[in-house]
Amino acid sequence: VQGIMIGTIFWQEENPGMKIPMLFLLVSLISMGNMFIVDVALERRAVFYKHRSANFYPTIVYVVAELLADLPLQILEAVVVGCFSYFFTGFQSHVFYNFFFLLLLCSMAFSNTFKAVTAHTGSPAAAQGAAIGFAALSFCFSGFLVTKEQIPDYFIWIYWSLPFSWTMRALAQNEFRTDGPDGDYAYLVGPPNNEVRLGDALMKAAGIDMAEGWIAGA
Repeated sequence: VQGIMIGTIFWQEENPGMKIPMLFLLVSLISMGNMFIVDVALERRAVFYKHRSANFYPTIVYVVAELLADLPLQILEAVVVGCFSYFFTGFQSHVFYNFFFLLLLCSMAFSNTFKAVTAHTGSPAAAQGAAIGFAALSFCFSGFLVTKEQIPDYFIWIYWSLPFSWTMRALAQNEFRTDGPDGDYAYLVGPPNNEVRLGDALMKAAGIDMAEGWIAGA
């Protein structure tokens, strides 16, 4: 439903500048879509504590098993949401696999962060509040609502620490580093002797770092 909704809102978007807000909305929905894991983790926690106290298995075994058990659902989410939102919007098909992989990593990052938050809180209300607070912090320091240049130096470490900003940078690089539809992103714009690619200009306008390597870094 999320993928269809986003894809329909931005159906075959002809204004390339609108694709960056689309990416922000998509990552926001992917991150918030993992909030359900808080309730699941709370239910599993009592069972895990009981088994651990009885020395059934080490903690690392439980963590790895739970990660593998949740992986198929996260892959399915990334495939379904990614396919609808990606091709409905009109992104470049030959870099879809990078797009899918980044959505999967984003989903895993938020899911496991919410699990960690739940493990360190004492009540369902505190777990939900802490998870929502982390999500809100991620939105604020994503580099979209407040660009990197506008973030004070004493808060910039938050920007570099959150998975949201890494995902946004990598997704934008994945799309706008290509030539775009009909070579649109490769057009040179700007004053003479200071021309830049349209794709680079769009990322710069949105405050997204244009240095190569963010896809691999994410």
